[in-house]
Amino acid sequence: MDNQDVQVKISKEDCPLYTLITANVFSDKNKVSWKNGNGGECVQIGQDPVLLGVIEAKSTVSNNKFINCNGENEVISNKSSGNRYLNNYFKDNDGELVMRGGHDCLIEGNVFEGGTGGIRINGTGHTIINNKIDHIKTAIRLMYGMGKGKDEVGFYIAASNCTIKGNQIANADIGILIGDSKNADWTGKFDVTRYPSRTMQDVAPFNNQVSGNSFSHTKNEQVTQ
Repeated sequence: MDNQDVQVKISKEDCPLYTLITANVFSDKNKVSWKNGNGGECVQIGQDPVLLGVIEAKSTVSNNKFINCNGENEVISNKSSGNRYLNNYFKDNDGELVMRGGHDCLIEGNVFEGGTGGIRINGTGHTIINNKIDHIKTAIRLMYGMGKGKDEVGFYIAASNCTIKGNQIANADIGILIGDSKNADWTGKFDVTRYPSRTMQDVAPFNNQVSGNSFSHTKNEQVTQ
């Protein structure tokens, strides 16, 4: 089941290029009603992050507002490469801006106020700069994976070679968490025939640069697990 508001559809045969999603307002999106809780993103760019995440869609999502969007854990789900997320405003959402798959994306100048999550990162080569994140428990999360880089197949790819710089984080429990979901066991939770991936999420983030960020009223500025 799916309930995406805007979806950029990517297949093995075709990928729309240079889609611009700008100046939209997404608000008051209720949680999906079905059991697995997936398929309720406001914006989804790509659908198969495991096998097709390396495809470059080069989409831009800019100057949108996301307010009280509670469809699922991912307000925006990035599942392809080379996309940009610029100057969007997030307010009181039950979900995050998520690099679920793909590589080499830019997340710049976004504002997050309240809600359950900020930015979640898997994949390699992402740039997360000059964002403002306030009153969110964990502002930025760099995740463990089952594989690394652009050539290995993994249901999740460890965050690597990412730049996290110049972000302003306030009123968080953890500002930047390096190494979330350590040793999570996904046995039986996805099709290992379709996705020939290891099921243990035990590849640590590596080669990430975290510098020049500012923190205020934050209990733990940076935590590594």
